[in-house]
Amino acid sequence: SYGFKDCLKILLECHAVINVYDRHKNTPLILAVKGNHLECVRHILEYNGSVNQRDYVGRTALHWAAELGHIQCVTLLLKYGAHPDIQEFTNANTALMLAVKSQQMEIINIFVARKTNLDAKDALDRTALHRCTDMGELEFTKILLEAGANPNIQDRHGDTALFVSCKRGNRELVSLLIKYEHYVNVTDKMKRTILHWIAELGHTHLGNLILENGAFPDPIDVLGETPLSVAVRFKHINIVKQLLKAKSDVNVKDHKEKTPLHYACDTGQREVVKLLLRSHGLPNTQDKSGMTPLMIASRAGYIEIVNMLLCRVTEVNITDNCNKTALHWAAEYGHVSVVDALIGADVKTMIEDKNGHTPYTLAIGNSHYGVAELIMKSKPEQTFYCSFDTSSFSKSIDEFNEYRIRHHASVSATKNSETQTDSNWLIPSIQEHDHTSNADQLDHPDNLQNQELAIMTNDTLASLSDTESTDQCSKDNEMEIPKFNRWRESLKGRKTGSAPILASLKQRNNRNT
Repeated sequence: SYGFKDCLKILLECHAVINVYDRHKNTPLILAVKGNHLECVRHILEYNGSVNQRDYVGRTALHWAAELGHIQCVTLLLKYGAHPDIQEFTNANTALMLAVKSQQMEIINIFVARKTNLDAKDALDRTALHRCTDMGELEFTKILLEAGANPNIQDRHGDTALFVSCKRGNRELVSLLIKYEHYVNVTDKMKRTILHWIAELGHTHLGNLILENGAFPDPIDVLGETPLSVAVRFKHINIVKQLLKAKSDVNVKDHKEKTPLHYACDTGQREVVKLLLRSHGLPNTQDKSGMTPLMIASRAGYIEIVNMLLCRVTEVNITDNCNKTALHWAAEYGHVSVVDALIGADVKTMIEDKNGHTPYTLAIGNSHYGVAELIMKSKPEQTFYCSFDTSSFSKSIDEFNEYRIRHHASVSATKNSETQTDSNWLIPSIQEHDHTSNADQLDHPDNLQNQELAIMTNDTLASLSDTESTDQCSKDNEMEIPKFNRWRESLKGRKTGSAPILASLKQRNNRNT
């Protein structure tokens, strides 16, 4: 290991044991190679030192010479019969693989000239060619390909050298491998093709190159995804454009039965939605949970996408597996502009979901009073009610009604005692009120405690207000809330609907007049 060649020669002439191990299982030959002591290596080989003896990891002297770049040692070892295809115990590296790892071009050329097995696999089933492409070594890759290395060998993940190059985004290597790669549509263990990975990683500069060389635009992986679905999900719009130009199917469903349009709506990609709709994407398609792209966009509050979809959908009242419509989702999450757009598209406001909630009750239960007001305003003749056990919903109803009563009183004062209709005392800024109400969310009406019938109509609230004079207005403001609470207490236990209650209120009003 110190390179004392004269001392070594004397010991060898005295018949010293040549192939003995030290405590690290190194032989004298391995130590001489590690130190690049060429004369010592020669003496040991001349005295019949074991050229293929291994150390504790299964490496021979040739492995070390190749990795360390000791060119003369490599030549000498090969001359004395060193086997270039011996693999390590654990990682299964050959001397060629280690030379590639250390970027030793001259040694690589030596191994190629000696007809070394270029397609030997390591512990991960990767060849020397995989290593070259992973490192981005164009010249090494050329040498191995010209020497006959197989570019179609797959590692344990199913990746070929072309897969590796595409994942790295190396256009030069991809172009080189395509000349030798006959299977651009080969799939990995997940049934993904090269095009799937390009779509996921956003390598726009590789998309057209692969498509022009025979890649299928619509291969399906184990999750049912096509490259188009992947590109949309990862927000790579340029890849989406390339795939649409290649006539990729825009309505293919994945394992969740989602189309690319579902993903575009979920992530708010307005331009992608526009592209997909122009390519005949179906806006009414439902996924496994029954959600349409319109429902997804409504839930997220993407008003521009909602407007685009409303121009294409043929049915706005489709229900999902929970019997919710797009209006339910928009109302539940408090998206005022979306609710307004849906109402303008003539959606039904009284559809109940599986829990008995209408869009109105969902808005009230989640303290989105601006949304509730908007729904009521859209149907002034409609009685809005919900019958189910919930104290939290009752609390939300109380707060909403108290707000409307107070607001009606203040509006009456500013109008100098003129009789106001219901449309004149709506919340002045729905967007502003809805924004502030979101800050203190109440419990969703799911904790059932007591049986109540919560009823709200425009006529009912109007009957709870007295607008005879400006002076009387402040007193009314103080008196209306207890009056309403007493009226509401009288409704407990009733399940007969709104008609009898409204009749009773009408009789009371007639008596007052």
